[in-house]
Amino acid sequence: MVRADGLHLPFADGVFDVACVAFAIDDMADRERCAAELLRVLRPGGTLLLLELGTPDNRLLRRLYAGGLHTMRLLGRSRHLEGYGHLREEILTYGGPTPSPGSAPRRASCATAAGP
Repeated sequence: MVRADGLHLPFADGVFDVACVAFAIDDMADRERCAAELLRVLRPGGTLLLLELGTPDNRLLRRLYAGGLHTMRLLGRSRHLEGYGHLREEILTYGGPTPSPGSAPRRASCATAAGP
């Protein structure tokens, strides 16, 4: 395992079949640059997976979901697990994917690295 800056990955171009970022793309200073770096290290035809949590579009489901997140935060506090509060805030303030120029945003999608 290698710990690295997501904006400057220490790998050659086209060396991975799959690259994945889970619950971190929204924390990057430049989300588009991070995605570009991940695509750079993928082999042609490779797959980029970006996993984030968001809130439901349906108003009733969104309220129920927010209530569950609040309960999770309270349980986390009672057990001194502060990460649960951070997770709640991340989910509720997630801005959604940054679409590529000229493309429509998609709820669930995979990017495929283009060949030469």
